[in-house]
Amino acid sequence: MLRHAGGAGGDRPVVYWLNPEQRSRWGTGDSAAPAYAELVEMHECRTARQLSTLVGRLLPV
Repeated sequence: MLRHAGGAGGDRPVVYWLNPEQRSRWGTGDSAAPAYAELVEMHECRTARQLSTLVGRLLPV
């Protein structure tokens, strides 16, 4: 979890869901991804490259 530095969210935890399903399959079959995506920021993360890109965007360097 990452924490907000301040602002409206204060010190509340920030949650990111790294979903291994293809984004195009979210909401198909038994996938409840769209429902969870309303509550938490969700990202497709199926490969090391996607993970690296996401971490680079989310973490201050």
